[in-house]
Amino acid sequence: MRSKENSYNTTYMTTSKIDFLKGFIRTIDDYPIKGVFFKDISPLLANVKAMKIASECLAQTLPAKIISSVMAIESRGFIFGSVLSIVNNASFIMIRKAAKLPPVISNVFFDSKSEYSKEKLGFNSSYLNKGIILIHDDVLATGGTVKSVVEALINQCGINSSNIYLSFLVELSFLKGKHSLLEEDIIPETHIKSLIVY
Repeated sequence: MRSKENSYNTTYMTTSKIDFLKGFIRTIDDYPIKGVFFKDISPLLANVKAMKIASECLAQTLPAKIISSVMAIESRGFIFGSVLSIVNNASFIMIRKAAKLPPVISNVFFDSKSEYSKEKLGFNSSYLNKGIILIHDDVLATGGTVKSVVEALINQCGINSSNIYLSFLVELSFLKGKHSLLEEDIIPETHIKSLIVY
């Protein structure tokens, strides 16, 4: 279990390991729509060594606080999000497309806009442990999706933004997603961590 100190351990985040992981991420131009440069992490997931290193590195970027819940965004966020929940002995909550959630009264729904789509997402709030919450997704692009999750937690679940942390495998810095989150004062900069930055 992690200590309650608010610091980050970057032992695993060496340049050589990050470069190694980048070698397993390919760019697919004009997918899923024209103008989008899709970062495909499938080759990384298919390589056991790369998966292990990525998991270790992501775990080391997390705050040295006790995380009570890990939320992950559909669908590639589920992969490392579930790993991070196990590492932190925290509940794992899937953020899914609304139509894929079983109908229960504890569902929280919200509109989300990414760089190439608009959709309604949701999660079952009954699984949420109201302590430190980590939201994980595979890629931080424009920041629209994760922003909508944070706003739903604050406005519909009563979670203080100081208790929310964001984790990403990949950040596309040229799309200014992090800048957008900071500009609108959504969450402190120290609460946003990306492992691989392009």
